[in-house]
Amino acid sequence: MGSRRVEAGEAFEDVLIDVLGPPGSCAAYLLVAVDLIISHWPKSLDMATAFLGCPELLCIDHMRQVHDRVEIPDFFNLNALRSEPRGSVTAADLKRRPSRRTTLDELIGNFTFQASPAQHAALRMLLVTEAARLGEPAANANLGNPEFMVRYALNLSDDANWQEVKVTLKDGSSTSAREYVSPPAEQTHLQALRDAATERESDFATCSVLTLAIDDPSQLLPEGRTVAVAWARRLAMATTDIESDDDDGERWMQEEAFVAAAMIVMRDGNDALYAEHGEWARSQLGKTLVALDDNPVRQMRGGLRFNPTAIAYAGLIHALRHRSTTDDVRSLLEVAARGNHAAAHGLGTSVAVLAAVDSRLPRSILRCAFNACVVDNRVRDAPQEEVEARKARSHERARAAVAAEMIWLGGEGPEPMWPMFPEEPARPRRRLRVPGICIVAPELPEVSTPSPTAHADHQAAALWLRQVRGFSDDAARSWLSEVVKSYMSWTTVANGANLDDGEETAQPPSEWNDTFFAVVARCVVGLSSPDAIELVVRHIVALPDQNFYDVLVDFLRSIDAVYFEGHSIHTQTAIDVRSALVDHMLTTRGWVRLSQSRDLSIEMHLGPAIAVLFFNDHMYGQGSKCYLFEKGVERVGPFLPVLGKLVSKGPSPFIALVLLNLLEVAPRAEQLNVLVGAVSVWLEAYPDFQQLWIDYGVGRRWCLVMEAIRGRSPSSFSSSAPLRPAIDNFVASLVALGVPEAARLEEELGKL
Repeated sequence: MGSRRVEAGEAFEDVLIDVLGPPGSCAAYLLVAVDLIISHWPKSLDMATAFLGCPELLCIDHMRQVHDRVEIPDFFNLNALRSEPRGSVTAADLKRRPSRRTTLDELIGNFTFQASPAQHAALRMLLVTEAARLGEPAANANLGNPEFMVRYALNLSDDANWQEVKVTLKDGSSTSAREYVSPPAEQTHLQALRDAATERESDFATCSVLTLAIDDPSQLLPEGRTVAVAWARRLAMATTDIESDDDDGERWMQEEAFVAAAMIVMRDGNDALYAEHGEWARSQLGKTLVALDDNPVRQMRGGLRFNPTAIAYAGLIHALRHRSTTDDVRSLLEVAARGNHAAAHGLGTSVAVLAAVDSRLPRSILRCAFNACVVDNRVRDAPQEEVEARKARSHERARAAVAAEMIWLGGEGPEPMWPMFPEEPARPRRRLRVPGICIVAPELPEVSTPSPTAHADHQAAALWLRQVRGFSDDAARSWLSEVVKSYMSWTTVANGANLDDGEETAQPPSEWNDTFFAVVARCVVGLSSPDAIELVVRHIVALPDQNFYDVLVDFLRSIDAVYFEGHSIHTQTAIDVRSALVDHMLTTRGWVRLSQSRDLSIEMHLGPAIAVLFFNDHMYGQGSKCYLFEKGVERVGPFLPVLGKLVSKGPSPFIALVLLNLLEVAPRAEQLNVLVGAVSVWLEAYPDFQQLWIDYGVGRRWCLVMEAIRGRSPSSFSSSAPLRPAIDNFVASLVALGVPEAARLEEELGKL
């Protein structure tokens, strides 16, 4: 509106006064005033002195163009949903204004030669006064700092700094113009800023390369590795004061780069690089690991990047390849024993190197870490003496754990026992109480149990255990089996094994379950069926129903991963384990409620458990999908009788869908018995359930699988085939239900 008034011939002074408003108006109106002054120059010249003489305002407007040119990323595509409201002025009109291409300080040169001598003198006096008020600029001050901006504005307003030059116009003719040339002091200051910016850019590039090389050593060639490590060592040893708005971020990035360089010396460096920088690298790693890193983000996030503690721990492990003294080994154990859990990710990336140095070290570190996961319970408002005593007990446990490991590693004593986690009886989930309904339960005698004085940090324990679960050789499997046997009892109690029938634990150790049962699955390799059932299945089936479902998913998914990635688990053992879990599933309350249900939805915990029995993943709200590829399904044949038991004992839409998900991957003739048995059960339970057969697509999908099998094995559908009469009857039933694919299948079968 202000621009239109000026363009219509109104006095600029009147428009500007209206825009600024009375004293005490919003400071943001100044920005509108600046826009008018720039866009309507030289009409605004008479009113510009006060604005051009304010260094703070000059700084703000100078930075405006930076913000205007930086586009905010549209991560969620919200710009497509945004529509510009109708009005007399559009965003495109605003972008065409001179103010979008010019900053307020750029007008000072025009003002110098267009203003009257009195106006020019007034501006100079105003700037001199402001310069005296603000004082001398710092060495690293730039045009975003008022102290430097006011002196820059003074130089711009000095006509002696504008030299006459010849310029060529578009039509080829030439004319004279004036060009600003910084005085010597300003040139020196700006050159220092440019040099510092160049150095910062170089430092940033080196930091970035070192950060990328943490996960990908190929990012640094040997020559670049030498240069980057020398840079890190030089900068780490220098006392550089970083004074910038991003002080913490810049300092943190450099410190991570220093640790990364030290780790790279140990991991990727040749003998020459280690000889030159090895001692510095070792001290840098040790300095990083002295502090206890209790940042939960670094504990949860995988990998090494952005985790200096894990980077340093990986470097310390790789350093053993160059030197493996008693003190070096003790340093590794002490980090784990102190509860520096963020270091676990460093173990995960370097565990193979550690095992190559000494195959006993991974379990020694794991034992020390588990020992640190036993934490004394905090007492609210405890006196300082008790707090100090608690810390002393923790330090003593860590010292004793490390000492025991060092005695064993030195061949002077037996292997230490795995530290026991304090058993905490699982607390039952709180029941939903319906107002007005009173359920009288028999009163049970109160059993007074002493409050536990310590607890297991099972999330941290799971983090450390996750780093070694990939071991698959026989030697590692032997000691991992000891881990399983040592912690199986604690795990089952934590998952509610001690609860009464019908109760469920409120807070199961989910992260521990996921990792622990993945390790258990690898320990099943080579076991007979009775041994596997004794090791794990008998414990799982002792859990309350909901916890049984959750643990079943963790364990069986891991068993399948081990079994289908090779032949390391005996097929009969895998079948018997699944069969035992199926037998218990049939006794659970959730299964009973599901049987002959017409609802496609399924309980949150029951759905994934049933899905995994059929080699499916089930994600809440996203449905189910078979996790086996065609090669895997070709090995499912021996499991089909077990799956057939589930189908026959509990017809339901969900069972139908997960079975078809599996069989559709690679239809084969060996699946015919299950397919025929399944459709028999479903037709008996749902003879007129159109939603199942038509809407859910069960009829169509069953027919398509049958057609695929017929294409691969026509003899299985011959008139003399044992299943042919049953197939004809069931196909006819599906035709009667209105399944179009059934009619086509019936026609094709008639040709055989």
